[in-house]
Amino acid sequence: MNQLYFQNPFWLYAIIGIVPIMLGIFYLGLQSKLKLWKNYGDEELISQYSKKPSFKSNAISYLLWLLASSLIALALASPVLPRAPKRIPVGNVQMVAVFDVSRSMAAKDYMPYFKTPSGKACVYNSNEDCGSRLQMAKYYLLHDIMPNLGNDELSLVTFAGKGYEQAPLTNDFPAEIWILHNWVTLGNAPGYGSYTALGLEQAINEFPKVAKPNTQRVIVYFSDGGFDGSTSALQNDLELMHKLHIKLIVVGVGSKIPSPIPVYDANNHFSGYFAPGGNVITSAYDEQFMQSLASYDNGIYLRVGQHHVDKFQLSSIVSGFKLKPRTTNLYQYPLAFALFLIFMAILLNQKFIFNNLKASIQLSLSKLNTHSTKSEKNHE
Repeated sequence: MNQLYFQNPFWLYAIIGIVPIMLGIFYLGLQSKLKLWKNYGDEELISQYSKKPSFKSNAISYLLWLLASSLIALALASPVLPRAPKRIPVGNVQMVAVFDVSRSMAAKDYMPYFKTPSGKACVYNSNEDCGSRLQMAKYYLLHDIMPNLGNDELSLVTFAGKGYEQAPLTNDFPAEIWILHNWVTLGNAPGYGSYTALGLEQAINEFPKVAKPNTQRVIVYFSDGGFDGSTSALQNDLELMHKLHIKLIVVGVGSKIPSPIPVYDANNHFSGYFAPGGNVITSAYDEQFMQSLASYDNGIYLRVGQHHVDKFQLSSIVSGFKLKPRTTNLYQYPLAFALFLIFMAILLNQKFIFNNLKASIQLSLSKLNTHSTKSEKNHE
């Protein structure tokens, strides 16, 4: 059972001192009021318009100030209530995100989910890379994977004809996000095609030769499933990943319905569709290749479809967890109640001042009337 405790318990002892101090202040204040009341004039006459100050008549006001002072001391003691601890992954994660930036990744299968920089709906023949397979892959990394990484390291790699490092392993995520938006772009890798083996080879080279203790090494492979190159080279990459204890996560993007591939000129303006020899080439998601790639060495397969998105879970990568204590601070409750009591005490004090002022006016008018009556009698 969770037990309440105080972060600054010495303030609790202050409450013991507050009681006699506040009672002393109240006593001195009361004596001062009595002295003024007696020195004002005829006590019998004053008592007709004003109650004689007493501890009883001011008890509520005194009690409010006493409770408010004690509650402020209680708030300063910082009461804390433990909560159920949070399970967090154990060990550091070194992750390399590998993006296929070949022609087919330009297919705009996700237009309903994105808008142009100006806020307009995506259209197929627009100049912007809006709703493409690559844009969805980048979005998934940014919104589904990176928020799960703590003080971990991330590298960005693109590939087409060859693999290319866009960002080395680092935990400087703001810089990584800038690179993701500006450098992980269509065609921003050497050559043409979708040479998976060369992309994975570059990703493997991103890791230090000697792994840190308790480090989880992960490669996240984003593609629509196109494959060029040698199957033996791909097999060598997968065997090396097994030897180096690198976990493979395959994230598939794209529609299973064939889509035309938009082409852009040197100024990034839409110039038509990819049509070598005059025939428009279409591209569809190759799920069979992506699943077979993930099946090697118990890799993880995730699908970012048009109507379904598999959630990324860090727990599927790391080997264990540790418990992180969590608490709820309660100081605001006694502090808020103390402020309320102070407000009530001030209102009572204002009422007392108003009544005294009213009594003083009445007393002055009474004296004035008495003086006028005596003057009239003397005149007679």
